[in-house]
Amino acid sequence: MKKIEAFISYADEDSAIGDVIKAALQSRFGFSAFLSSRDTKIAQNFEEKILQTLPVADIFIPLLSKHFKKSIYSHQETGMAVVSGIQVFPIRLDKKSSPKGFISKCFGYPLFEQSGNLADKAATAIFLAILGDKKYQKIWARTRHSIICALEDSNEFVLNINIIEVMVQIKGFSKSQLARIVYLIKNERCVRDCYALPSLKNYLKKTYGVQT
Repeated sequence: MKKIEAFISYADEDSAIGDVIKAALQSRFGFSAFLSSRDTKIAQNFEEKILQTLPVADIFIPLLSKHFKKSIYSHQETGMAVVSGIQVFPIRLDKKSSPKGFISKCFGYPLFEQSGNLADKAATAIFLAILGDKKYQKIWARTRHSIICALEDSNEFVLNINIIEVMVQIKGFSKSQLARIVYLIKNERCVRDCYALPSLKNYLKKTYGVQT
């Protein structure tokens, strides 16, 4: 099963926040996130890379700001996403920037109103929005698969606490996914010895009747 494919659209001036959101989506939720400044190799035509990557994305994440408004490529990427039928999750980086045009009906997550670790909060909002809205129903199974991949790939106890805190809010894991989680509990040290493991075990027993 494939991980969720996310495409982050941004103006050059906002590449730093795009970079940390990409990292949070990948580490905390197991997404495969594309950011052209990071994922285009030297001497590679970035336009061709965008044309290859955007149409197959599961979710399009425009970082709306005063700079985004002036970016030709960002507006073209947004149009491509709409035409391709890709679900759009706009993130507002400032108060004055909100979804316009064909994405005006989309909820713009007001990241500018948040404090603390903005990248983690943005990534968590995206993940929970996917699992909480029926318009994303076609990718629910892969979304659950992605967070299991994040738990499997992590070798940090603190990160695993964060992953588990979200995982215990999720319903609908398949039998094969539950089997994978149990395997990680028994065989991966950073999961087995994680401080948050009791809450995960209790969740599995209470929600699915799975003993670990």
